[in-house]
Amino acid sequence: MSTPLHTKQDALLMPVRDTREQATAEAIPAYIQQLERTTLTLQTDPQPGVHYWDTFPVGGSVVVEAKGADAIYRFETRVLDRVRLRSNLQEYQITLMRPRWVVKVQRRRHPRLAISLPISIECLTAGQNLLRTGVVDNLSEGGVSLHIGDALSPHQIADWQHRFVPGTTLRLRLNLPNLPSHLLARVCAAETMVVRGGLALRLGCAFLSPALNEQEAILRYIA
Repeated sequence: MSTPLHTKQDALLMPVRDTREQATAEAIPAYIQQLERTTLTLQTDPQPGVHYWDTFPVGGSVVVEAKGADAIYRFETRVLDRVRLRSNLQEYQITLMRPRWVVKVQRRRHPRLAISLPISIECLTAGQNLLRTGVVDNLSEGGVSLHIGDALSPHQIADWQHRFVPGTTLRLRLNLPNLPSHLLARVCAAETMVVRGGLALRLGCAFLSPALNEQEAILRYIA
């Protein structure tokens, strides 16, 4: 059965845990090095100081999220073999059983425009005083997908996920023509994403009751 997997594809390797938050706290960025009929081999990015050899034992179950052009593809499989490449850099090759199917993680109610724009994110949830900058990945009438951080460690990602939990209210500042100085939004999803050299945090946000002129400005921009 064909799958949307291919060599050199960025991926995230995670152990099977009770919750996704627990799994992503131990996630390791990697890429698909080789695809065979019944197996696939991941090569992990160097993670100096992060010891995860025992996290992915031979015979153990793992979850893989592979980054596609328009979605994330997730599957669970089993570790068949593993090889240390450079112990000092914690870099490994991990051979997995190739999945018979994958799950496409993509839910979109509004047409989206894939863009790359800087954005300022201010957390308004009580008890937090947090201001970050990020990058918009896509924009729609109903919300925005963005990522923050660059080459974060698994422990840093876990800390940021606690700060940007679903339900968190944000003030977003996005420089678009005819758009007011800021938009209010609520975090709907916070997921780890793979970037070269480490991890980043992807936030899926829904706009909170945007005014008519705000909606029109966004629609004109993405049209």
